[in-house]
Amino acid sequence: MPAGGFKTLVLLSHPRHIAAARRVEGALVVSTDWMVWQDLARADCPAVFIDQFLLDDFRPPADVYVRYGNWCRDLPPDLAEIAATFNRELEILLFGVDRLSHALESLCRRYPVERIVLLDARTEYGLLDDESKQIVVRDAARRHGAVFENQLDSPSRDDPYFPDELGYGRAPKTPPRFRSLIIRLACAIAEGITCLATARTVHRVLLFLNPMMEQGLIAHNRPGDTPVLIVGRSPKTPAFVLKCLRRGVRLGGLRAARSTALEIARVDAAITELRSRWRAVPPADVTDAVRRHYVENSVLGRGRLHAALAEFAALCLLLRRNRIVKVVVGDATNPTARLLSLAARREGAEVDELLNGMFVHDYVSDTRCAVEGQRPGVDRMLTWGRQQELWLRAIGSPLPCVRVGYPGLDPISVRGDHRPYGLPPVGSGNVLLLPIVPAGGNLRAIKSQAYPAIVAVARMLAGLGYGRIRLKLHPGYSPNYYHRLNAEFGLGLEIVEAGLVPDHLSWADLVIGPVDSGALVETLAFGRPYFALAPRPHSLVMDCIGPLCVYSDAEALGADLAAGRAPDREAILDHFCGGGWPGAASETFWRRTGASAEAED
Repeated sequence: MPAGGFKTLVLLSHPRHIAAARRVEGALVVSTDWMVWQDLARADCPAVFIDQFLLDDFRPPADVYVRYGNWCRDLPPDLAEIAATFNRELEILLFGVDRLSHALESLCRRYPVERIVLLDARTEYGLLDDESKQIVVRDAARRHGAVFENQLDSPSRDDPYFPDELGYGRAPKTPPRFRSLIIRLACAIAEGITCLATARTVHRVLLFLNPMMEQGLIAHNRPGDTPVLIVGRSPKTPAFVLKCLRRGVRLGGLRAARSTALEIARVDAAITELRSRWRAVPPADVTDAVRRHYVENSVLGRGRLHAALAEFAALCLLLRRNRIVKVVVGDATNPTARLLSLAARREGAEVDELLNGMFVHDYVSDTRCAVEGQRPGVDRMLTWGRQQELWLRAIGSPLPCVRVGYPGLDPISVRGDHRPYGLPPVGSGNVLLLPIVPAGGNLRAIKSQAYPAIVAVARMLAGLGYGRIRLKLHPGYSPNYYHRLNAEFGLGLEIVEAGLVPDHLSWADLVIGPVDSGALVETLAFGRPYFALAPRPHSLVMDCIGPLCVYSDAEALGADLAAGRAPDREAILDHFCGGGWPGAASETFWRRTGASAEAED
C-alpha cells in the first residue's frame, strides 16, 4: 500500500487510461481492474487496487439483497411480485455500488484527499453506466470536502479487455429470421407429437432445472408421472423427441400472450405513481439514487415491466394449457423461475425448489425466507442431503424439506470410469483447475481474488511437479483476460472454454475449484478427488459443510497434495447428497414427490 499524503485520486479501469492518469501530478491511481493494477505496479506508478480497501471491514448484512429489492413496495402488490424479476440484476449492480462506495470511503479516510478525478470506475458486468459512476464518485468527494473532476472515458461494456461478459440489462439476441423460423417449426412439431402421446396423462410436473438434472429425471419417471419441459429450452433433435416419447415426456410450448388495454393502462398508472413518489422524496443514500436511476432507465423507460407482465401471462397460459399440477425450479431467484413460480400459484399448482447448485453462504432471499412475514416464493424445498437442510436452518428458512438427493449426479455416476478413487503419485497426472470465482451469495468474498488464487495454485502445482494443468472457464467470462493472466505470469496453463466440467473429468486425475460450485459433488461422484478453495474473507456457513475440508490458500492445499491426502469421497457425498447417491436420486425424486408419493424412510 503506497505511503504518503496523496491529495489526488485518479480512478481508472482500462489500459487506455494509464497514460492520462500518469499525467496527473502527485496522484494516487486507483484501479478498478486487477490486471491494470498489475501493469501500474510494473511501471512503478503509485497505485492501489480498489478491492484492497474492502478486505478488513466490508461486512454487508445477510439480507442486503432483500433490501435492494425494496423499491418494488411502491408498486401494487401483484405488479411488485412481477417487478421483483429485475432484482437479480439490481443485486449485482447495487452490490457493486456498495463495494465501490465503501472502498472510496476507506481511501478518503486513509489519505488527505482534496481532489478525485474520474476516468472510469467499472463494476461487475459493466452494469454501472456513466451517470451512476458520477453519482457514486461525486458523493464520495462531497462527503470528504474534495473536488470532483469528471474526465469520464468509459469503455464499451462489450470491450474484450474485461473478464466478464454476461448480458444483464440487455435485450436477448434474436436469431436470423430464417433460423428463427426453423426453430419455431421444430418446436411446434416436437410439442405436437409429445402432447398427442401424453394426452391422457394427469399428474404433469413442469421441470425448470439444469440439463443434467432434467436428463436424470426424465430417464427415471414412474408410471403416472408426466415430466413436462419447455420445448424452447430443450433439444429439438429427432433422437431427443423419440426419447421423450419412450419416457412419456411432454414438451410444452410458450405462446405469446398480449396484455389487454386495461392491463397496459394499469401498469402505466402504477409507473406514473412510482415516478411521482420518487420526485417527492429524495433518495435515501447513494445506493438508492443509483437504484432509481437504473430502474427508470433500464427497466421502466425501456418497457421491460410491460414485457415481464406479458411473459408472466404466457407462462400462465403454458401451465393452463398443459394442466400442470406442480412446478419444480432449480433457482427461484432466477428471473424466469421467479415468474414461473408466480404463474404456478396463480394457476393453483404447487411450487418446489430443487437447487441447481451449491448453496453454502449466509445470505437471505425472499424466495426461501419469510421476509417481513411474507410467504416465501416457493412452497417446499427438495434437498440434496443434510448439508442443504443445515443451510436452510442457518438462514432462517421456514420451508418444509423433502430429501431426494441430487439428480444431476445420476448421469455423471454412470459416466465415471470407476477406477480406484485416490490421488496419483505427487507431481504426476492431469489437474483440472476451475477459476476460484465466488458465487453471488458469498457476500464477504472479494471476486478479484480469483486471479491471484489462480496464480498461487498454478505455481504451487508446478512446484510439486505437475506439468499438465487445464483451466476450464465458466460461461460468461472472457477467455482473453485469463490468457493474459496466463502469459504475463508464465503459468503454462491450457485454457479451455468448451464443454461442461463433467466432459473433462475423464482427462483429469484431480480437480481444484471453488467450494460453491456443483462441480464439487459432480467430480466426486465421477470418481475424482476435488479440492475446495475459498480465499478469505468469505461468508461460508461453516457449520453446514460437514466433512468437507475447505482450503483458504494454495499453501495449505499443496501440503495435503504433497502428503497424498485425498478428500473423503464417501463422507462428503453422503453429507451433501445423501438422499440419493449414487445413481438413485432421480428415482427417489419421483418416489417422494410423484403422483403416488411415499414418505421419507
